[in-house]
Amino acid sequence: MTLDKELLIEGDCFSIYEIIRDGKPLIKKFLLSLPSDLLEKIKKELQFIAFKGTPRNVQKFAYEGDGIWAIKAKQVRIYCFYEGNRLILLAHGVVKKRPKANPVDLEKARTLRSEWKKMKGGMQ
Repeated sequence: MTLDKELLIEGDCFSIYEIIRDGKPLIKKFLLSLPSDLLEKIKKELQFIAFKGTPRNVQKFAYEGDGIWAIKAKQVRIYCFYEGNRLILLAHGVVKKRPKANPVDLEKARTLRSEWKKMKGGMQ
């Protein structure tokens, strides 16, 4: 398996990238599957983060543990993690169907983060 990253938004505060696994974008495909109203809401949150910084409102941006954060818009969640101080990597997107985060979705994000860290460590 190979991992790479692709820039989605370059802002004043953060550069937001999506992870590319084996040549396939993980987030763009998810975003394109969303209804237009949800797509617009999550795009607005991503733009805000890139240009203004992370929201202090946990209803929009929350720590999920193990270095994983959730960007939220209505029932849409994009799990992400930081690389350095100004780079955010988007790992996994879902439409939430229950009150709490699904452990399976969090594990997918954790696994990608772990694989990313291993790959990056091996490249140095």
